[in-house]
Amino acid sequence: MSWNFKHLLENVLQVYTDASRDRITFWFPSLNIGFQAELPGSAPVGVIFYFKALAVTSALLDAIKHVQLEGHIAIFCDNLNTVSMFNSLAALPPYNGLLMVSVDAIIESHIDFRVFFVPRVDNVVADHLSRWRNLEVIQASPGLLIFPFEPPQNMLGAVKK
Repeated sequence: MSWNFKHLLENVLQVYTDASRDRITFWFPSLNIGFQAELPGSAPVGVIFYFKALAVTSALLDAIKHVQLEGHIAIFCDNLNTVSMFNSLAALPPYNGLLMVSVDAIIESHIDFRVFFVPRVDNVVADHLSRWRNLEVIQASPGLLIFPFEPPQNMLGAVKK
């Protein structure tokens, strides 16, 4: 099935992701649920690109639970490097684990998956979630339910600065 905006809006589970220095998040607008994870104190410092990619991987693993066999998932991220990494399936060695986990999940679940760039100004809910600004999150998406989650533990600390 080809990807076009009409199809994207009607038949695809959309997920918005973000990361800050010590948290990663994702948000399902159609389900009105968001997820927040604090990164452990042992997580590498200064590797925001890795955390943005970890947020996409985490969102994908959770989104798969919400789509049927051969479903479609669109993940939105405000980092062009992350978008490029997932769309090209090419990355530096420290990031390959994230790609491998994602590709294995895609193959196993028979889903179609794409990552799209979204400007930060249009990623308001995920941005607020990543900064633990939950009052602003509820104002931006009334009734939003927020849950904690654990990112894949074998992926934490994979990058050294």
